[in-house]
Amino acid sequence: MIRQSHKTSAPNTQSFRFKNTSASFARSALVVTLALFSSIPILFILTVSFSKSGELYSGRLFIEGFTLNNYANILFETDFLLWIKNSIYVSGTTALLAIILTSLSAHVLSRYAFKGRDFMTSSLLIIQLFPGIMSLVAIYKILQFFKILDTLTALVLVYLAGAIPFTTWMIKGFFDTVPKSMEEAAALDGAGPFRIYFSIVLPTMAPVLMIAFAFNFIAAYCDFLLAAVILMDAKLYTLALGLRSFLEGDFSTNWPEFCAAALMGAVPIILMFSTIGGLGLKIANKLGR
Repeated sequence: MIRQSHKTSAPNTQSFRFKNTSASFARSALVVTLALFSSIPILFILTVSFSKSGELYSGRLFIEGFTLNNYANILFETDFLLWIKNSIYVSGTTALLAIILTSLSAHVLSRYAFKGRDFMTSSLLIIQLFPGIMSLVAIYKILQFFKILDTLTALVLVYLAGAIPFTTWMIKGFFDTVPKSMEEAAALDGAGPFRIYFSIVLPTMAPVLMIAFAFNFIAAYCDFLLAAVILMDAKLYTLALGLRSFLEGDFSTNWPEFCAAALMGAVPIILMFSTIGGLGLKIANKLGR
């Protein structure tokens, strides 16, 4: 009976391995197919950026002509570099201030019990129910009253006001899952609140802070509506406002230069993710040690 059970178990093991291999291959094939399918728009934008102005409407995915004039025109005949500079300044300042302010408030809301804490926490969530477009007129009048309309500072303040509630809620949710044992042990050893925060809390929050920074950076970098309402001086345009100029032709839209500018405008986002990925690996290696 024992020998018979061994004989029948071998085919079952091989069948199980075959099924696992087949399922793994099917999942990999599905991921590759979806990646290839999602890369078609990027490939189309890339080819259009190297095309001549008349080839966009030919209906071909791969162009026949090839030119670098679109990129040269963007770099040397437009204010593209100024748009990028303004966008990086606004987005970077907004994201940095957001994580500085919200890390402090999220830590307080998560770790300390005080009167009104539940109301404040619920208010952060309720604020997210109302879209920002509802407050455009009020934002415009407030900035006009304080005479800071049409400035990059005003744009940073508006983005920051919208980023704080959601970022605070996100970081607080992360903090609620972190045990208090390390902070309590440091307090028993005589560490003060500031030392606990900078030595224990901030390193613990590093992953969620990087995610919050990336989220707020991209949100501010890609915004068009608020920037269009607040900024009127062409020298203060962000990338989103600058790209609009390629769509305002009298008789046609300059799609090749628009695609070239859009691709080059994605470089700061790629560099930001690469930097965050490198920092994440360093932090993971330190924690692993």
